[in-house]
Amino acid sequence: MNDEDRDILDLSRREFRSPQAHAEAVGSVLGMSITRYFQELNRLVDDPEALAYSPTVVKRLRRARRRRNT
Repeated sequence: MNDEDRDILDLSRREFRSPQAHAEAVGSVLGMSITRYFQELNRLVDDPEALAYSPTVVKRLRRARRRRNT
């Protein structure tokens, strides 16, 4: 995991008032599009290092993904 991966997980820990506020934070804090952010986040959900770094966030995201896929 690199610094960008950790920044993505740290941002995912935060709550936002709206999807627009989330997208704006992704752009201003990470300097990436919301699409790329979700692609990277989806990759991190399966990364054991991400789980070790931020277990609460990764487990929450895994549960959300399971709910969407069922």
